[in-house]
Amino acid sequence: MSQKAYEKHGPKAHLICSSGGNAGLAVAYAGRQLGIKATIVVPLTTNEFMKKKIIAEGAEVVVEGEVSEKEKCLTAGHFIYLDQRRLETY
Repeated sequence: MSQKAYEKHGPKAHLICSSGGNAGLAVAYAGRQLGIKATIVVPLTTNEFMKKKIIAEGAEVVVEGEVSEKEKCLTAGHFIYLDQRRLETY
């Protein structure tokens, strides 16, 4: 997903993932490896250890309650953003 987004949209791509666990960490890692921005939306229940691991990969962590409207929207898939516009869902 991340590689495909980078190939299609270049360094302006922005990965956004809703996950308080390994999927979020994987997207953060991919963003760092590709040199593109990543934002991981996590629930309040995400432990500090995991949030720190995601941040260590260079991603922004956004904490959004137990199940926010934003998080509900994001759980439908992983989004690629370019210049503030949603381009694709994976």
